[in-house]
Amino acid sequence: MFTNKKSVIFFFVILLSAASFPQDITVTLHDTLVSGNPGSEMIFDVDVKNISAGDVAVYVVRTRNELPSTWQSALCFDFCFASFVDSIATTPDFGSSPLTAGETRRIQLHIFADMVTPGTAYVDMKIGTLRNPDVIFPVRLRAIVPATSVEKEDAGGKNRTSLSFYPNPYFISSGVNSGSPKIFIETSSASFGTLTLYNIRGEAAAVIYEGYLEGGRHTFSFDAGSLASGIYFCTYRTKTESATGKLLLMK
Repeated sequence: MFTNKKSVIFFFVILLSAASFPQDITVTLHDTLVSGNPGSEMIFDVDVKNISAGDVAVYVVRTRNELPSTWQSALCFDFCFASFVDSIATTPDFGSSPLTAGETRRIQLHIFADMVTPGTAYVDMKIGTLRNPDVIFPVRLRAIVPATSVEKEDAGGKNRTSLSFYPNPYFISSGVNSGSPKIFIETSSASFGTLTLYNIRGEAAAVIYEGYLEGGRHTFSFDAGSLASGIYFCTYRTKTESATGKLLLMK
């Protein structure tokens, strides 16, 4: 995968005490700053725990989504949603259910950088419960792709194979994207390899390419129209190297 968390700024639990509004949840924010490379997916994890005695419906609202124009972001809470969805909750309307007493669930924010644009993304969110809407947990996140990046090297000092997607997420048959999703592979040397797409259960959904590749940059595309929405993993594997990227397909 291409997520590269170089900077972990904070690990803390936000605790609010309000006498007039009993606290239902705690919010644990793992990262406020994540740095990646061009084409990378940067992920922020936020854990929400129900500390009340009963079930609690939790909501998250993205109040700021300031990204470079070619980047995208998506919220995940039980499920991953399209990039234009700014508000989700653990209710049946979103295919979810309230948190039971003592239960912890994870909210994720995925930020997808394109292959060529460096920049900084600023995303703010508010987290709370439908029962106590006046108790709000603010979250501020920042993702950076520097103007220059250093490629990882293997033990022999040669650049390793890399893999990424564009666009990511890809919207199936929605008119948002044109053409097919593209896969970019950078190989360090000539070799025989296989490019395979897997679903979230690890089942092969498609063999996109199998054959010989020269060292260098290669581009592949595939028809995603027959695939269901969800998270997919694409792996390019040779006898000596492998690289995997994660693609989010949405309808």
